[in-house]
Amino acid sequence: VLCTLYPLCSSLQDNYFIHRQCLPLIEKSAKNGIAVLMFFVPDSGQFQGCARLKSIGKLNRGLALASLEWLSRSRVSSRDAQHLSNSWDGGRRLYVARDGQAIDFSSGKELLALFRVSPSSLVK
Repeated sequence: VLCTLYPLCSSLQDNYFIHRQCLPLIEKSAKNGIAVLMFFVPDSGQFQGCARLKSIGKLNRGLALASLEWLSRSRVSSRDAQHLSNSWDGGRRLYVARDGQAIDFSSGKELLALFRVSPSSLVK
């Protein structure tokens, strides 16, 4: 799942507020296996980390507090990921995806590789 970090959320923390519209998809991913969140900061033009969802707290004012296990806090420029498109979003490039957008397995796997995270390391 692709999440967008806006300027007021400039640091990557272990807890992150998730917008209500993203929750159903994230919860479904978690029930079906592992939910991995990819973070993109539009103003920087960079992906700025990826994390495994550990838990989601109660919804409050349209936001839910998610507990994360960071897989990578490294940065990947949109230029390095410009070849990645999302077949589940009409072939749009990942760096122009909407907040909470599901990412197809192939593109998600390639983006993880850019973060130097092996998909096999996700299985515990």
